[in-house]
Amino acid sequence: MLLLYKILNLAGDYIVAFLTVILSVLVLGLTPIFTLVNLFRNKTFNSPKNIVITGASSGIGYSLALHYSQPGVTISLFGRNEANLLKCKKECEAKGAVAEIKIADVTDRKTMKKYLTDFDNRYPVDLLIANAGIIESQLPNDFDFEEKTHKLTETNVIGMLNTVLPLLSKFEERKGGQICITSSLAGYMDFFFPAYSASKSYITSYAFTLRKRMAEFGVGVSVIVPGFITTPMTDSFKRQDLLFCLNVDQAIKIIANGIKYNMAQISFPFPTFLLGILFSISPPNFRGALSYLVSFAIKDIYFFDHVEKKEDKKNN
Repeated sequence: MLLLYKILNLAGDYIVAFLTVILSVLVLGLTPIFTLVNLFRNKTFNSPKNIVITGASSGIGYSLALHYSQPGVTISLFGRNEANLLKCKKECEAKGAVAEIKIADVTDRKTMKKYLTDFDNRYPVDLLIANAGIIESQLPNDFDFEEKTHKLTETNVIGMLNTVLPLLSKFEERKGGQICITSSLAGYMDFFFPAYSASKSYITSYAFTLRKRMAEFGVGVSVIVPGFITTPMTDSFKRQDLLFCLNVDQAIKIIANGIKYNMAQISFPFPTFLLGILFSISPPNFRGALSYLVSFAIKDIYFFDHVEKKEDKKNN
């Protein structure tokens, strides 16, 4: 009976794999039609004048703030590192923008709603970038697996919702503007930090669904789905050989272009994106084997909690 179950299960996986190939070929053939439909349906927007960016203390958020800074632009910078926010504010103002900072934790729903609505009442937001996020390796070493999971979920998922939801009705009323949410290619894979990957999977799915809803109101929604970028987050891995890692300036150019053209998903670099898609379309029962095979090409591919603890013990 057990053998029969295994045979049927394996047969099911093979059927799924075969159908995935067939559907992929079909999608490839229909790509020109999809492209034309997007050209006609995709709404484009003017350069943003009033911008909110969370996670602006460093990395992508910090660099996006500088990218958009110019005369006539007002930016609200959210973060927890006051020194870095003040530095970012000064650099934005040097480029001609009006900048203000908000020291806030995105998990604080009431505070986020208060700050966001206050800024929007004064400067109607036309670009909201929900960028704040953390990863397990940035958390204190004395956090156990359970604590890390809760902290990641609160910051990455609840924090994103606390950023986006307060202004949705404002965007709907104005029938315009853009919302951009930072996710990660880790959301397509299941060998990375568990809580981080799961939180990013949620964010990507939420952004796609929200895009469909908000399109009815003339509002654009894009999700940023990057691979490795040289930021404080990747610095926390303490690795020098991250696969296809881009510097933040390269990433910002790609992100800004994606926002400009109201792309549904802004993914880069291509090799990592391709790897993520390969994992996502593989039958679930084959993913363990796929991860194992990939691990031969990418040393120490498994960034799990027990690996971190082993490294901590070595360093102590």
